Amino acid sequence: MCEKNTSYSVTKYLLYQIEVKAVPNDTGRAFQTCMMFFQAKNENEQLCLVQDYPRIRLADQNVELVAYAGANKMFSLVYAGHLDAGEQCTRSNNIKLELRKVSNTAPVNISDLTIHLKVLHIGSAERRVDLAYDDCERTYDLNRSEISVYNRRKPQDLKMVPAIELKVRCQVTFKRLSIEGHAICFVYEPLGTPDCGSEWTLYILKQRNSLARANILYRLNCAQDKRVLKKHTWCAPNDTDQVTLLHWRDSPLIVWSNESKLERPETYRVVVTDFTPGPVPTITTDPTPGQQLGKPKTSLVSVTDYHTDDKTNLPDSSHVTRLTIWWIMFSVGTSLVLTAPQISGSTW
Repeated sequence: MCEKNTSYSVTKYLLYQIEVKAVPNDTGRAFQTCMMFFQAKNENEQLCLVQDYPRIRLADQNVELVAYAGANKMFSLVYAGHLDAGEQCTRSNNIKLELRKVSNTAPVNISDLTIHLKVLHIGSAERRVDLAYDDCERTYDLNRSEISVYNRRKPQDLKMVPAIELKVRCQVTFKRLSIEGHAICFVYEPLGTPDCGSEWTLYILKQRNSLARANILYRLNCAQDKRVLKKHTWCAPNDTDQVTLLHWRDSPLIVWSNESKLERPETYRVVVTDFTPGPVPTITTDPTPGQQLGKPKTSLVSVTDYHTDDKTNLPDSSHVTRLTIWWIMFSVGTSLVLTAPQISGSTW
């Protein structure tokens, strides 16, 4: 998989998961550079790089992880480096990843590296935002896209992340890049009976950082609004290019990431989309929202492809392509995996 001339095709229905794993008795001395190149078919398509949990950890001083979007460097990480963003959507139709040695004379301890990345299309139904962690205070591009937004992840899905206090106020902005002029729409759906333990309220705002009446486009209070029990849709005016979604926790008690008390993980989903003309279609709820992509148990290569000709309904993310490729560098002894508070004023 490290071959320099190999390119991996990315579509709306095909994504890749990248991990690094150590083989028993690996000395790391043979490891030099591993390069992966991912590309969408058309030049006007956009690819995104997603950092999954657990976050990137480079505990070996002799390794560097570099990512490029076209000719532009996205980031370069060395020992103890980290990425703040969970998702980075580029304006490029290709992404290149390189994992390489800093010094050719020293070995690399692969077991000291943690890398969990996804490369996906900006139109992939697998895009996800959680209104609790480092996804907050960021802007997410829409270009004939859909993004599933949840209140928080299940503690077990964070994969041994140290306990942190969930943000009281988490806001994210969605920016429309598409030129067709379709409205930005939000489809709210409860996942079971909503848990109002953290006394949360959802807002859609014209601009960040203001709860002035004129800035509020939509408000949903978990404890007081009966709409919290029903799926419903809100769409911005067609000439609106960006809006902000705010999840406000008003409980005096702390909500911890490693507990499910006060606010049940995945108590709701909001699907944000910019490409549905006319009435917003029914969006199918996953049987197990937030389910992680599966990994093969027996075969070295497992590919399941899925395509849909149905342009009316948004694709159910449980049917999106799962691609898993075990990449074993026999000369290196390293195994890499590709798988597919009260509001007292109008501002704060």
